[in-house]
Amino acid sequence: MAFFRTRRFWLGIIVIAGVLIFSGIVTLRVLAPPSSDVGLRHCIADDSGDCLRFPQIRGLNLNGEPRILPDDFGGKLNFMVIAFTEDQLLEAQEWLPQAQALAEQRPDFAYYSLSVLPDIDPTVRLFVLAGLTLLIPDETLRDVSLLAYLEDIDAFLSALNIADRETIVALLLDENGEILWRADGAYSDEAAAGLVDVVNAGG
Repeated sequence: MAFFRTRRFWLGIIVIAGVLIFSGIVTLRVLAPPSSDVGLRHCIADDSGDCLRFPQIRGLNLNGEPRILPDDFGGKLNFMVIAFTEDQLLEAQEWLPQAQALAEQRPDFAYYSLSVLPDIDPTVRLFVLAGLTLLIPDETLRDVSLLAYLEDIDAFLSALNIADRETIVALLLDENGEILWRADGAYSDEAAAGLVDVVNAGG
């Protein structure tokens, strides 16, 4: 009988010790600081390390509908070619086949052409709108072809770290307007391949 009492005693000790150890492990897990995933930012950054972000501007598309950017971007990924002259607008159209192909592959991909012009008389704006509408007869393309008349173009250029208005600039932006990819100058197969790589990587 003494043997069984001794055995029960030690079994009780073992059970109590097990409960205490288990409780200690649970307590440590609760009190331990949480782990964190490593978040990699794939945006293009300025000199201070902050993501370059598209500045808020107002404009309209060639169907005459007002747009506020970047609020009215329609995709998770948004491709935009920025032109500053009529000749550059024609250059920007060379990006169209690639942009359309990506939009067909990804429903979260949207594309735009943006003409940035200095602030001019409203009457002259009507002539510009009419001329561009004739240049782009397709209604779907007119919907994604945007015009913005800016009082301070230099501030716009500075926000996007664009040196001047001498060439077109192609950008890939997320839904918040942060810049994920950029190419300066006319369309090239190399630049298009770089865009496709970033889009396929999910931005």
